[in-house]
Amino acid sequence: MSKFHCEEIVCPKCSHKGKFTVWDSINVDVNPETREKVKTEKLFKYICENCNEDFNIEYKTLYHDCNNRFMIWYLPEKCEDAMKEIIEINIPIKEKLRIVKNNKYNLIEKIKIFEDRLDDIIIEFMKSIIFYNLPEEEQKDTIEIIYNKLEDDNIYFSINNGKGAKLPYKTYIELSYDYIIEQPENFVYIDKDNVFKYIKEK
Repeated sequence: MSKFHCEEIVCPKCSHKGKFTVWDSINVDVNPETREKVKTEKLFKYICENCNEDFNIEYKTLYHDCNNRFMIWYLPEKCEDAMKEIIEINIPIKEKLRIVKNNKYNLIEKIKIFEDRLDDIIIEFMKSIIFYNLPEEEQKDTIEIIYNKLEDDNIYFSINNGKGAKLPYKTYIELSYDYIIEQPENFVYIDKDNVFKYIKEK
């Protein structure tokens, strides 16, 4: 089930006091309207009823999609001290358990990956393939490669240098067969820096 509470917010522009709903946990099967609100960041945006100024409110939340069998803890930078406590939680169900830190774009990316029934470990592997096939001068400018979508038997990615990239879906299948992907049994943070902890050659 979803859990939420209200907090008082003081508008930084006009100092008007208002109420903002903080979602401690989000179950998109119980509250399906929250799925799109997370993807559009509306669940993290406060609009002042007095001056109509809008601004982001960062807070820790647990995103749960029962149908697609995954749970994601979103931890903004100020909440990273909660990571150790989260990692130690035991979940007695077979679901993808992830931690996403610092920005909502990574949360949205992770949701899209799992909604498309893909493995984020293999997706991170594919990102590394894309990166190391970029010209050397472009590698220097590439900070982040983001999963975009699975469409027409291709997996599409966005690159922060303004370009895009794609790999055939068959590459994803080949990687899943050629390597042993070790699925973590608890909440973990997976990105390009640690993904190869979970990948082994057969």
